[in-house]
Amino acid sequence: MAPPTRDFAKRPKAKVGKRAPAKINSTDTAFKTASVAVRPQAHILDKNKNAISAKQLQGKDASSAAARMELASSQGNALSTLQASMRHHAPAVRASGLKGVRDAVQSLSSLEVTLGTYILEANLPSLLPNMCRCWLDEDDDVRGLAVNLFGDIIKNLKSSSEQADLKCLAPFVPFLCAYASSALNSLDRSIRKDGALIVGMLSSSEPSPSFSSLTSSSGKEGGLSAMAVEMGKHVDLFIPPLERLLSSMSLGGRGVNAGSKEGKKRKRDTINTTPTGPALAASVSTLLSLALLVRASLGPEGGDSQSNLSSGGIGRRLDPSLYVSGECTFLRGGSAHANSLLLFRESGRNYNDLHKPIRSIMDLPSIPADELVDEMENAFAAEGDVLVQAISTENDTTKFEKVQRMTSLLETLRMKFVELSHSGRKSDNDKDGLIMSTADLETVDVLVQTIRFVHRRCQSYQSTEDQQQAMKQSKTKPAAKRQPLTRGKRATAEIQDIGECLVAYKTTVTKALTLLLETFPVCPMDNVSASRYELTNAGICSALAELGGDNMFEDSRGSSSQWMNSVFSYIIPRLNSTSETKEDSTEKMYSGAEGVATNMLLKVVSKLLLPHGVHHDSGSGQITQNYLLKNPFKRHELLEAFAGAFFPRLAFPSVFESKGQSGSLIYTSSPPAGVEQKVEQLASTAMGKTAAMLLTTLITQSADRILEPSKDDKNKLDEKRSMLLLQMSSVLPVYLVSWEGRVPIESGLVLASFIAIARQWSESTDDNVSDGSTMSTKRALNDLCLGLRRTLEALYTTSKTQPSIFERLPEQVQKLCVGLIGLLKFPSEALTKTLADICSKSFAPHRVSNDSEEVAVISNSMANYFMEVMHSLRKTMSMPMYLTFLIDGCGIKYASRTSMMQQKSVTQDGDAATDPFSESVFFYDKSIGQLCRFLTTSCDQASSKVLPMIRPVLQKWLSATSASTNDVIKQLVQSRAAISIVAGFTWDEVLSSHDPVQRNSGFVAPEFLKLDEKLDRLLVNCIIDQFELSAKLWSMGGGGYNMDDLTAQQQYLARLLGPITMLLRYRHGMFGHFLEGVCGRVVRQSQDTEQQEESTTSGKDASVTEQGDAPSKKINVAEVHMKALLLVLKSKEPVSMVDLVRNNKQLKVILLSAAEDIQKTVSGGHLAHLGNKLLHQAKLCTQ
Repeated sequence: MAPPTRDFAKRPKAKVGKRAPAKINSTDTAFKTASVAVRPQAHILDKNKNAISAKQLQGKDASSAAARMELASSQGNALSTLQASMRHHAPAVRASGLKGVRDAVQSLSSLEVTLGTYILEANLPSLLPNMCRCWLDEDDDVRGLAVNLFGDIIKNLKSSSEQADLKCLAPFVPFLCAYASSALNSLDRSIRKDGALIVGMLSSSEPSPSFSSLTSSSGKEGGLSAMAVEMGKHVDLFIPPLERLLSSMSLGGRGVNAGSKEGKKRKRDTINTTPTGPALAASVSTLLSLALLVRASLGPEGGDSQSNLSSGGIGRRLDPSLYVSGECTFLRGGSAHANSLLLFRESGRNYNDLHKPIRSIMDLPSIPADELVDEMENAFAAEGDVLVQAISTENDTTKFEKVQRMTSLLETLRMKFVELSHSGRKSDNDKDGLIMSTADLETVDVLVQTIRFVHRRCQSYQSTEDQQQAMKQSKTKPAAKRQPLTRGKRATAEIQDIGECLVAYKTTVTKALTLLLETFPVCPMDNVSASRYELTNAGICSALAELGGDNMFEDSRGSSSQWMNSVFSYIIPRLNSTSETKEDSTEKMYSGAEGVATNMLLKVVSKLLLPHGVHHDSGSGQITQNYLLKNPFKRHELLEAFAGAFFPRLAFPSVFESKGQSGSLIYTSSPPAGVEQKVEQLASTAMGKTAAMLLTTLITQSADRILEPSKDDKNKLDEKRSMLLLQMSSVLPVYLVSWEGRVPIESGLVLASFIAIARQWSESTDDNVSDGSTMSTKRALNDLCLGLRRTLEALYTTSKTQPSIFERLPEQVQKLCVGLIGLLKFPSEALTKTLADICSKSFAPHRVSNDSEEVAVISNSMANYFMEVMHSLRKTMSMPMYLTFLIDGCGIKYASRTSMMQQKSVTQDGDAATDPFSESVFFYDKSIGQLCRFLTTSCDQASSKVLPMIRPVLQKWLSATSASTNDVIKQLVQSRAAISIVAGFTWDEVLSSHDPVQRNSGFVAPEFLKLDEKLDRLLVNCIIDQFELSAKLWSMGGGGYNMDDLTAQQQYLARLLGPITMLLRYRHGMFGHFLEGVCGRVVRQSQDTEQQEESTTSGKDASVTEQGDAPSKKINVAEVHMKALLLVLKSKEPVSMVDLVRNNKQLKVILLSAAEDIQKTVSGGHLAHLGNKLLHQAKLCTQ
């Protein structure tokens, strides 16, 4: 035991070079550290991704199942954890959280595209607020990561075809705009620059906006996405701060801006915040964002992009649908379902916009007002009336402010253009403009496009008539004293008259126009990069045409000759050289820029060739069209250059070669080599589509006057213009075929222009056309319409791998194609066969290709329209060709058991039919009925003319029932079609002829329905065979159609006997043959059944079991015969058999004899009750 310590013990002294010993009660606080390496927990994310079963990811369950998934990074950090880091006070932690969120968003690309989009869309409500808060962060790295995160979100959403239009981001645009506006109005210059970049991303729907965003389409429909359209509604919020930011920047320097404070902010080299895509200077990026914003404010049609109709369906926008109708629904989103959007859907309204798509929050219906709120509003109704005048004044004030704002912005852009032009030098040649380096071209392009969009924006504020009237009033009246606008307690602005605002804007436009004229055309410093300058000069041309050709300034037209001559002299050589082959490698490098430049020039050509208004002469009352290019000779020269560049003369179609015509006014006998291939390549480009649309507009405006030149046309310019338009129209079929149905709107406009031309055409004989007295325009029109008959046949050509171009077009465009066939008349035999094949697919069950995709077919209504048009053209084609089209177009040749099995038989209530096999027999009834209608109305006395011509086809179909094949459905459909056709002719004679039914016999006279006894026998045998095939079809149903279901049997036989009873009633001798045939079949089958029963008695038990089913099938056939005969005897007018039998003694004897024989045959079996019923019904008919 240790000795006890003494109190007040002296501390031992430490020896020299050694530490003093530790006290007895001291605590050791030393510790050691060690690093622990943790593996990336990617399996947690994989487990989260695989938590959804395959069944949930199908159909409508995909969105709801994806909404239950929370975003997680590759390290396994959930979105809620990362968002907490984004709100941390330390910049490094915030940056780490943003990197984790970016990693989570980027990891969605490894999933299926639709599923990844659903997951991201569901988490947007909780993700966007924290991301937008980081847009205003003081740290540059955090702010850069937040901007790049928004770019990743846009990129991920656009990867899905359903969300390529970014409809899911449209409701969040006001929220995003609030943070972007806050960034633009920040005191920190770097935050303002990032705010300008965010505005560009919102306006272009691109992760990294560039100049190509101004010239390319951003959405599927129109030129803008849904988010960009919504962004354009907030343009007035961003223009002032963007203008201030742009004014503080210099466009003369390359990359470094004065006054930047980027060095004061702390940066971490380990974080990469550089956005994807080419890096732009801050000044150019700000200018580009301004251009994209103003372009978005102009709407989908404000840009230069061409609008196309997607063949696909509308993407998922809001659950349950895109359209507002009825009640209310919740759209749940976010990781914890905390963020929900409640949509109140009004009902019972008759507004026209009740079913418009929800593209923004402004489109959402309002919440129904409360009754108490209504009472409070009524209490303040009197005060509200007093404020009406103030509100009107405020609206006018807003309009003034907008015009002033656009004037200020346009002046700022002009000054920036002057500043940029200082980096170049003036050319020594008077014809050339400014010489600039290639590095400044993109800035010039963006600046010129911004000027164009700002001018369009100002035009949208007020109509032209109001502008001109206000400008005239402002010039005539004396200057009035301006009244200050009082807002609250201070006067913040002075209200100018709208006319004064427009005069100030006109002055600014004139200055900008003069500046552009001094710069145009921009020339290169070396000839190596000359091709790139074409795009810049094309943009300046467009700006000159818009600024100089504005309807706002009608009084300045006299001074427009300068810019008009400059633009005209620049465009003509470019159009003439478009068809030349360029082999220089540098020019090939800028082939994309060349195409965009040519497309811009075509926009200018359209402004010069198309009238911009009309002039009413009060004295003579004549109406003349006003053109920007007033000189008609220059307009014709421009039109010739346009035709030579895009619509060269092609070779003779086959129609001219067959007729041996010596020449044509619009076709050439020796075209240049490869000219048609060049046109095909040109048609698929953007400039080819623009050229085609310009030509269709020219044709539509002058189609009604194409054969009526003006009386004052001394130089025959109108006739030359008509000839040129007809020659260019002959090339448009090549464009149609090259598009292959991908651009349905453009295809429809081209077809509409063809219809406008064809309506002016009445076909003449060769002698009349070649007569010297006939105008050349009529000859050219005749040649064009004859050529269209052959060149448009390529639209209907089908192949084994893909359908025709016609079948891929929307139904509205298909109707234009069919209507054009009717106007051109005289279809060829090849076209008739192709059209018959297309029509037959619509009546047949929709076949499935090898890729399990449904083959494209036209609708039944479209096929009926086809039949009607071809029926109207029956006199322009031979009768055999027309009959072949009708028979082949009904689709009977596609009838088979295999095709019917692919077609789901559905009842009117939407439930599956009782027996798909039996329903397949009547699948073609609609097609057969239409075929009978067209056959009987083909000509006068159709039964005596048409019926003998189609007899071979009828015999082939009637003989199908006796053929040995397993395809029972095909046999029944073809035999039913043949019997229905003969019955249709019979009924037509009964209704239309004077005395077709002989009074003594009650049948159709032989001279009206020319059928011989051989065909009658074939018809009777076919009718009886149909009963046996029906019994066989029921036995094949595998229990699907039960023989014990008497109601189903009665319905089936009643439909089957419809056309049969018509023949039995009105065809002489056929009912007697039918009675004898049915009686013979029943007796023979009963005898065969008895013999089989006797043979099975002496067999083994197994054989008895195996052959026990065969007699039952034979008995079933006899039962079908007897039930069918009973229904025939019970038929009513107009096919009643009672009066026919009572008036014919021979039929009485045959009917009673057949009934007695059948009754005796089945008296000992289970069909005895049917035999007794049949004998009783026969006696009733003969009394």
